[in-house]
Amino acid sequence: MIRLYRRHVKSCTNHGKETKVCPLKVKCPVYFEGTDGSGTYRHRRLIDPETGEGVRDWTRASILARELETPYTVQDTPERCTIKQAIDAFMLTKRDITRPIQTKYRKLLMALQTFMEASPRNHVYMEQITPLDLITWQSGWSDENSTRRNRRDTIKSFFKFCVNAELIKSNPSHAMPTIKEVRTDRKPFEPAEMEAVFRVLPDFADEYGRKGQAIAQQVDAFVHVMRYTGLDCSTLVKLEKSHVYVNEGKIMTYRQKTGSDVTVPVPDWVLAKLMACPHDSEKYFFWSGEGELHTRATKWFTRIRKLLNLAGLKERTAHNFRHTYAVELLIAGTPISDVARLLGHAKVSTTEKHYAMWVKRRTDALHDQVRRTWANDALHVQHSSVPPSDAPSPQRVN
Repeated sequence: MIRLYRRHVKSCTNHGKETKVCPLKVKCPVYFEGTDGSGTYRHRRLIDPETGEGVRDWTRASILARELETPYTVQDTPERCTIKQAIDAFMLTKRDITRPIQTKYRKLLMALQTFMEASPRNHVYMEQITPLDLITWQSGWSDENSTRRNRRDTIKSFFKFCVNAELIKSNPSHAMPTIKEVRTDRKPFEPAEMEAVFRVLPDFADEYGRKGQAIAQQVDAFVHVMRYTGLDCSTLVKLEKSHVYVNEGKIMTYRQKTGSDVTVPVPDWVLAKLMACPHDSEKYFFWSGEGELHTRATKWFTRIRKLLNLAGLKERTAHNFRHTYAVELLIAGTPISDVARLLGHAKVSTTEKHYAMWVKRRTDALHDQVRRTWANDALHVQHSSVPPSDAPSPQRVN
């Protein structure tokens, strides 16, 4: 029998209680525990197999619970690899990546498992998964193109691992449709867009609608530091006070593998904003140092998203500040190897991949500058003044 309950978040008045009722507009997630139709005991968050997302609607949760309780027979064949075993094996190969990325991988693969085990498929073993099953699952994804592309890449990587590890004989993910890449997030801010962001900063309100309070002051400093350092949101969240050199007017952005520090100059008035805003701890500016870092980073992503929406830039993200920083350096003539170093890219090829368009623009601009010097070149003026009709015909060289 399956028992449903809500696991209420800390901001919910029912936090700590296992109740059906939830006062929040976006209701707290539904969890379940009990024995399913195969006789297996489970205890985890309820995932909708049609969307791959967590369930929050109680009516939908009740329907899925009844499906989970429906008896079905699972043939016990030790030689066959279950979906769960394949996921656990795949995750062992991801132990060196960051915990937030590990969590994303496991959440996606658990959604895959839930979809395959649900009726009418009732797939338990990897070899039961067909290309049509994956196409059907992918068709239910409703996220942005970039998110769906990342999901597809992860799933293809998972099945490639399963084939290489001889858990399955053929790869069913080859039939998953490609997703067109639509990238607007790598474009730098236009001057008018940047002005719009800083114009609405004074109107930014905290979670309680208050303006000019501690959080609003932090957001003001946070955005300005992103603008003038190129730090991404997650890295800036863990910026230590010991990495800010006020007297020298610079901030240490990261440490290279060789042990040398990479610093960038920052305007004094930006440093003044950073030092004057409320700080979350003695060690960090924007993090208490307690709890999970990725949880705090998610909070800051939400704040920057709110700011950009306020500026009318719903298609932009916090990462556009970093792209703007990089593009301005390239247009100013900074060698791409130096830009890669400032951004913390391990390889210059990574920078070239993301900013090839602006490297070409810089090259074209340099070519135009060279052509302008010809105007003062007597030899060029002499030869270019000859009318094309009077120019000698080319002769063949034997």
